[in-house]
Amino acid sequence: MSTITYCKGLPTPASEMNALGFTTFEMFLDSFAPIFHSSACETVNHLLSDKDFDKSKWNTHLQNTYGINKRHANGVISHHGDKPRVLDRFAVLDRETKRGVLQYTEAAAN
Repeated sequence: MSTITYCKGLPTPASEMNALGFTTFEMFLDSFAPIFHSSACETVNHLLSDKDFDKSKWNTHLQNTYGINKRHANGVISHHGDKPRVLDRFAVLDRETKRGVLQYTEAAAN
């Protein structure tokens, strides 16, 4: 799932803004962000805790819990589904890098 980046390039006519000074689209983005964040955190925690992951059941769970449609739930799963695996791989690479730096500094000191 791609990340939405919204940049306001041109001044918005006053007729398109609400009393807070935002457009309808900006209000939608502001209201949807906490839902996406909560569902993403729950998905990553579930992936970290469970060995067996059923994408279909989890998709239904997200739809029922957060009131989002199937496409949004699937986007959360696909966007955050690989994060635990990637973080594990990053931790391994980080340890290997630190081990190499330590060995280099010990060799240089001797």
